[in-house]
Amino acid sequence: MRHVEYPKVFPGDPPVQCFLPPFWMKMMYPGPKNPPDHVVFKVHPQMTKRDVWQYLEKIYNVPVVDVRVKMVYHDLEPVDISVEERTQRLNDSTNFPPKPERYEKVAYVRLAPGEVFVFPDLFKDKRPSDPLDVLDDDFVNEPKNRQGKATSHSSRKLETNKLQPLKGGIKWFGF
Repeated sequence: MRHVEYPKVFPGDPPVQCFLPPFWMKMMYPGPKNPPDHVVFKVHPQMTKRDVWQYLEKIYNVPVVDVRVKMVYHDLEPVDISVEERTQRLNDSTNFPPKPERYEKVAYVRLAPGEVFVFPDLFKDKRPSDPLDVLDDDFVNEPKNRQGKATSHSSRKLETNKLQPLKGGIKWFGF
Protein backbone atom coordinates (compact mmCIF):
# COMPACT_ATOMS: atom_id res chain seq x y z
CA MET A 1 0.00 0.00 0.00
CA ARG A 2 1.28 3.45 -0.87
CA HIS A 3 1.28 6.30 1.63
CA VAL A 4 1.63 9.87 0.37
CA GLU A 5 1.65 12.80 2.77
CA TYR A 6 -0.26 15.82 1.54
CA PRO A 7 -0.73 19.15 3.36
CA LYS A 8 -3.20 19.06 6.26
CA VAL A 9 -6.76 20.10 5.47
CA PHE A 10 -9.12 21.56 8.04
CA PRO A 11 -12.91 21.78 7.72
CA GLY A 12 -13.90 24.89 5.77
CA ASP A 13 -10.61 25.14 3.87
CA PRO A 14 -10.68 25.18 0.08
CA PRO A 15 -9.75 21.85 -1.55
CA VAL A 16 -6.03 21.09 -1.87
CA GLN A 17 -4.78 21.86 -5.35
CA CYS A 18 -1.42 20.24 -5.89
CA PHE A 19 -0.12 21.48 -9.23
CA LEU A 20 3.29 19.87 -8.80
CA PRO A 21 3.43 16.62 -6.88
CA PRO A 22 5.60 16.43 -3.76
CA PHE A 23 8.05 14.18 -5.63
CA TRP A 24 11.47 14.67 -7.16
CA MET A 25 13.45 12.96 -9.92
CA LYS A 26 17.21 13.15 -10.42
CA MET A 27 18.71 12.18 -13.77
CA MET A 28 21.66 9.78 -13.50
CA TYR A 29 24.40 8.93 -15.99
CA PRO A 30 23.31 5.61 -17.53
CA GLY A 31 26.75 4.45 -18.66
CA PRO A 32 28.45 4.42 -22.06
CA LYS A 33 26.78 1.22 -23.35
CA ASN A 34 23.20 2.26 -22.60
CA PRO A 35 20.87 2.47 -25.64
CA PRO A 36 19.95 6.04 -26.67
CA ASP A 37 16.25 5.53 -25.90
CA HIS A 38 16.82 4.55 -22.24
CA VAL A 39 17.04 7.05 -19.36
CA VAL A 40 17.88 6.36 -15.70
CA PHE A 41 16.47 8.42 -12.82
CA LYS A 42 16.90 8.35 -9.07
CA VAL A 43 13.36 9.03 -7.82
CA HIS A 44 11.50 9.79 -4.60
CA PRO A 45 11.08 6.56 -2.58
CA GLN A 46 7.28 6.83 -2.58
CA MET A 47 6.97 7.09 -6.38
CA THR A 48 5.46 4.18 -8.28
CA LYS A 49 5.81 3.22 -11.94
CA ARG A 50 2.65 5.10 -12.77
CA ASP A 51 3.84 8.22 -10.90
CA VAL A 52 7.11 8.26 -12.88
CA TRP A 53 5.23 7.71 -16.14
CA GLN A 54 2.72 10.51 -15.50
CA TYR A 55 5.38 12.87 -14.11
CA LEU A 56 7.36 12.65 -17.36
CA GLU A 57 4.37 12.70 -19.71
CA LYS A 58 2.18 15.34 -18.05
CA ILE A 59 4.80 17.80 -16.79
CA TYR A 60 7.64 17.45 -19.32
CA ASN A 61 5.72 16.08 -22.36
CA VAL A 62 8.16 13.17 -22.75
CA PRO A 63 6.64 10.18 -24.58
CA VAL A 64 7.28 7.06 -22.47
CA VAL A 65 6.88 3.42 -23.55
CA ASP A 66 7.93 1.55 -20.41
CA VAL A 67 9.03 2.25 -16.83
CA ARG A 68 10.75 -0.16 -14.46
CA VAL A 69 11.38 0.77 -10.83
CA LYS A 70 13.90 -0.85 -8.49
CA MET A 71 14.71 -0.30 -4.81
CA VAL A 72 18.42 -0.18 -3.93
CA TYR A 73 19.37 -0.86 -0.31
CA HIS A 74 22.57 0.34 1.39
CA ASP A 75 22.17 -1.35 4.78
CA LEU A 76 25.54 -3.09 5.03
CA GLU A 77 28.84 -1.45 5.93
CA PRO A 78 31.68 -2.06 3.46
CA VAL A 79 33.74 -5.11 4.41
CA ASP A 80 37.10 -3.63 3.39
CA ILE A 81 37.04 -0.91 6.11
CA SER A 82 39.24 -1.73 9.09
CA VAL A 83 38.03 -1.54 12.68
CA GLU A 84 40.21 1.53 13.34
CA GLU A 85 38.65 3.43 10.45
CA ARG A 86 35.16 2.56 11.68
CA THR A 87 35.95 3.89 15.16
CA GLN A 88 37.51 7.01 13.64
CA ARG A 89 34.32 7.55 11.61
CA LEU A 90 32.28 7.36 14.82
CA ASN A 91 34.59 9.73 16.73
CA ASP A 92 35.12 12.35 14.00
CA SER A 93 32.62 12.10 11.17
CA THR A 94 33.70 15.39 9.53
CA ASN A 95 36.82 13.80 7.98
CA PHE A 96 34.84 11.21 6.03
CA PRO A 97 32.41 11.55 3.14
CA PRO A 98 28.76 11.33 4.12
CA LYS A 99 27.15 7.92 4.04
CA PRO A 100 24.67 7.33 1.24
CA GLU A 101 20.98 7.12 2.02
CA ARG A 102 19.84 3.87 3.56
CA TYR A 103 17.74 3.08 0.52
CA GLU A 104 16.93 4.74 -2.76
CA LYS A 105 14.68 4.05 -5.72
CA VAL A 106 15.92 3.94 -9.31
CA ALA A 107 13.63 4.21 -12.34
CA TYR A 108 14.61 2.90 -15.77
CA VAL A 109 12.57 4.69 -18.45
CA ARG A 110 12.29 3.62 -22.08
CA LEU A 111 11.33 6.40 -24.47
CA ALA A 112 8.97 6.13 -27.43
CA PRO A 113 10.39 4.99 -30.79
CA GLY A 114 12.20 7.80 -32.55
CA GLU A 115 13.01 9.62 -29.29
CA VAL A 116 16.72 9.80 -28.49
CA PHE A 117 18.24 10.95 -25.22
CA VAL A 118 21.85 12.10 -24.95
CA PHE A 119 23.16 12.76 -21.45
CA PRO A 120 24.37 16.39 -21.38
CA ASP A 121 28.12 17.01 -21.24
CA LEU A 122 28.22 19.86 -18.74
CA PHE A 123 31.97 20.47 -18.84
CA LYS A 124 32.78 20.32 -22.56
CA ASP A 125 33.24 24.11 -22.87
CA LYS A 126 34.85 24.59 -19.48
CA ARG A 127 38.59 25.14 -19.50
CA PRO A 128 40.96 24.82 -16.57
CA SER A 129 42.42 28.01 -15.21
CA ASP A 130 45.42 29.59 -16.92
CA PRO A 131 47.86 29.03 -14.03
CA LEU A 132 47.24 25.29 -14.27
CA ASP A 133 47.87 25.41 -18.03
CA VAL A 134 51.18 27.19 -17.43
CA LEU A 135 52.20 24.62 -14.82
CA ASP A 136 51.32 21.76 -17.16
CA ASP A 137 53.36 23.34 -19.96
CA ASP A 138 56.32 23.79 -17.60
CA PHE A 139 56.09 20.17 -16.52
CA VAL A 140 55.97 18.89 -20.11
CA ASN A 141 58.79 21.17 -21.29
CA GLU A 142 60.97 20.46 -18.25
CA PRO A 143 64.45 19.20 -19.22
CA LYS A 144 65.06 15.48 -18.95
CA ASN A 145 67.94 15.84 -16.50
CA ARG A 146 66.80 16.01 -12.90
CA GLN A 147 69.84 17.78 -11.41
CA GLY A 148 68.13 21.13 -10.79
CA LYS A 149 65.06 19.59 -9.20
CA ALA A 150 64.87 21.91 -6.16
CA THR A 151 65.28 25.10 -8.17
CA SER A 152 62.68 24.14 -10.75
CA HIS A 153 60.16 23.34 -8.00
CA SER A 154 60.79 26.64 -6.20
CA SER A 155 60.57 28.60 -9.46
CA ARG A 156 57.24 26.92 -10.24
CA LYS A 157 56.01 27.88 -6.79
CA LEU A 158 56.96 31.51 -7.40
CA GLU A 159 55.19 31.47 -10.77
CA THR A 160 51.96 30.25 -9.19
CA ASN A 161 52.13 33.08 -6.65
CA LYS A 162 52.61 35.62 -9.45
CA LEU A 163 49.72 34.20 -11.49
CA GLN A 164 47.10 34.56 -8.74
CA PRO A 165 46.26 38.28 -8.55
CA LEU A 166 43.19 37.77 -6.33
CA LYS A 167 45.30 36.90 -3.30
CA GLY A 168 45.78 40.55 -2.45
CA GLY A 169 49.25 40.08 -0.97
CA ILE A 170 48.19 37.35 1.48
CA LYS A 171 50.57 34.42 1.04
CA TRP A 172 48.54 31.81 2.91
CA PHE A 173 45.33 32.53 0.96
CA GLY A 174 45.97 29.87 -1.68
CA PHE A 175 46.02 26.90 0.69
